[in-house]
Amino acid sequence: VTEVQTCALPIYAKGDRQISEEGFAVIPGIGYGGVCGHSAFSPDGKRLLYMLNAKNVPGSTFLRLWSTDLDSGRSEPMLPNVSMGNFDLSPEGNQVAYNAQDSKGEWRVWLAPLDLRTSPAQFASRQAYWPCFGARGDVYFRIREGSGQDLLYVQGPKDPKPRQVSLQSLPYVGAISPKGDIVLYGFNPLVALSITDGASRPLCQFCNAGWGLGGNFFYIRFRDAGEMG
Repeated sequence: VTEVQTCALPIYAKGDRQISEEGFAVIPGIGYGGVCGHSAFSPDGKRLLYMLNAKNVPGSTFLRLWSTDLDSGRSEPMLPNVSMGNFDLSPEGNQVAYNAQDSKGEWRVWLAPLDLRTSPAQFASRQAYWPCFGARGDVYFRIREGSGQDLLYVQGPKDPKPRQVSLQSLPYVGAISPKGDIVLYGFNPLVALSITDGASRPLCQFCNAGWGLGGNFFYIRFRDAGEMG
């Protein structure tokens, strides 16, 4: 992570109110690209997960995962003392997959339960980036090969090693479908790639997209050329 973009988090369900002055979250089809398009809300819609700067680490661009109860307004760190680059919340809302550096400074994908009953565990044995949950507990992530290509891999809870999904480089993966059969990548154009047969189809130009809670809705946000937010 070379740059951290911060913004206030307003919530409109019970009147406009600010959750954090420095946090940010990604909502499907809205906001900055480059991360999974899954909702930052818990499955029951009562909690919001978001990222905050690790202020206690001078000069750090790493982030900490926080959660706010939308009824009470109470905020708390979800994984104390864990700095990460990005995260994705599982469809069940009970664990997160995230990027973090190991003791050698290499980026890995980790899994952590949100009840903190067990410690975070390294999920992929290779350097990996941008984890996204799919179906049945599968976690998708990019691995940069020696050729410089960013190929998409997936690893299930019982898989001994990750298996390759894409034959082509996917420099920006925006979302994985709830069924785990479609991956969205790019933004100009945004392309839908079938994991089943490898067929691809452009969806739109200068846009973000993602599936909402439970996969019942698909959101698309169109941008003006050059727009970053």
